[in-house]
Amino acid sequence: MKPFLISALFLLTLISPAQAENIAVRLGSVQVAERTDKDVINLPPCKGKGNIKVNSLQIRVSKKPVQVDKLKVVFYNGESQLLTVKKHFKPGQQSRWIDLKGEARCIQKIVFIGDTDTKGFKPKKQSSVAVFGKANTKQATTANTPSKDKTEGIRLGSVRLGEEKEKTSLKLPPCNSKENIKVSKVRLVVKDHPAEINRIKVIFYNGDEQFFPVNKHLKVNSPSPWVDLKGDQRCIKRIVFVGDADTPGFRPGKQAKIVVHGKK
Repeated sequence: MKPFLISALFLLTLISPAQAENIAVRLGSVQVAERTDKDVINLPPCKGKGNIKVNSLQIRVSKKPVQVDKLKVVFYNGESQLLTVKKHFKPGQQSRWIDLKGEARCIQKIVFIGDTDTKGFKPKKQSSVAVFGKANTKQATTANTPSKDKTEGIRLGSVRLGEEKEKTSLKLPPCNSKENIKVSKVRLVVKDHPAEINRIKVIFYNGDEQFFPVNKHLKVNSPSPWVDLKGDQRCIKRIVFVGDADTPGFRPGKQAKIVVHGKK
């Protein structure tokens, strides 16, 4: 089993924060062999010429088809995020822009798990997977600012579900911050693609938990009913979703965005 060959290619120029917004920057690449393995792109110190703050990532594939399973993003502030991709890419294809939770930050390293999708054992057949990043400050501001629309309540956050059944979590910031307040009701709004939601688990900051069997098909832009939470108004710490995007056939990259709203 050949390991990944890391190619840390940084093609950054000196740009102002205003110019950096929405500009895609190549962060580095890996050469993926035909056997499933993992390797790392190590980025230089934050705020240097070879690294800028980003909050969105995109994968671009060349040479050979590749199966990308997961990406682990480790930031310089010690935090990390695990991105479940599980997608097949053809040469020349690229992923959607994947939003990272929180504000734009400098990445310390990106860990890849995946392999080249070639027929038979071909040791020299490798795929090149490059990672691009950008700092979308407008998007980050919108995502971190609760919506105060009376109809929608307050936007608590969102998650994405792929076409295969999976479990994912929405982690909320500390109680009574700008991004989290005490609520007594929640509801879901689906974006991009329909979704099948099987069940939801709500975990509160006081340690209480509530489990909701849903088993409902939700259309795009059709909100669910408001669901009453048992007990007094409380801040939610985490919401666990089990479900998948409801797309006909195998459609890599087609994900449903589940937006959670809450109100007092």
